[in-house]
Amino acid sequence: MVRWLQILERRSKPFLMVAGLAVLVVIGIIDYLTGFEMLFSVFYLLEVALAAWFVGKGFGLLMSVLSVLVWIGGDVAAGARYSTPLIPIWNALILMVFYFVVVWLLINLRSLHRELEARVRERTVALRREMAERQRLEEEILRGSERERRSIGHDLADSLC
Repeated sequence: MVRWLQILERRSKPFLMVAGLAVLVVIGIIDYLTGFEMLFSVFYLLEVALAAWFVGKGFGLLMSVLSVLVWIGGDVAAGARYSTPLIPIWNALILMVFYFVVVWLLINLRSLHRELEARVRERTVALRREMAERQRLEEEILRGSERERRSIGHDLADSLC
């Protein structure tokens, strides 16, 4: 799964947008073929989430609206009958609000994820610098102690002579 996410991360936004629309069409067709009695909103949520995560908030919101329209249109085309026209409108609004909340959460999560990655990179660079400085100081201490040891050895040798 992580490998797929890394592959998608490297794709261009136009490619991801076209792929998201293609997935929406496929899910819509499957939803239509299975009839209006089976709920497919979770599958629409998958493409909405991928659109928001990889392309951005605007496309995530657009895919939310399109998903709701495809879902309602597919159900009506499959023969769903409602006692009042307010029922599909209500269902669409509830589902759209749910998708909007998911998009908002994912956008914020993505932002926090990017900030965390940047901090990790910064801290890694700082840690490497600190390790290099520590190694340099250790080598300097070793050179200094070696000079001191030689100096003491020369002093002892001179005093014995």
